[in-house]
Amino acid sequence: SYIIKSLRNSYKTNTGWLTEGQSYKIYHNLLTSPMIYFQNFNGNDPQRLIPINFTNTSFTKKEFKNTHHLVNYELEFKEANIRLRD
Repeated sequence: SYIIKSLRNSYKTNTGWLTEGQSYKIYHNLLTSPMIYFQNFNGNDPQRLIPINFTNTSFTKKEFKNTHHLVNYELEFKEANIRLRD
């Protein structure tokens, strides 16, 4: 008999401090996209694109007197597909 385990890796990362223009691109091109893929360069197959789902997104914003703003996104996501292992 086999015991089948389902595997779904999860990840947590942040963007570092971005300008407002860079932040706008992240928000409109990534966070609102219905299909998002992650490329894990540390995995066994660095060319493989993995479909993901965001589980949590948050941001911190720094404002300066000269109206200059910086934004840092913290992103949590998991693989969209479940892998089976026996």
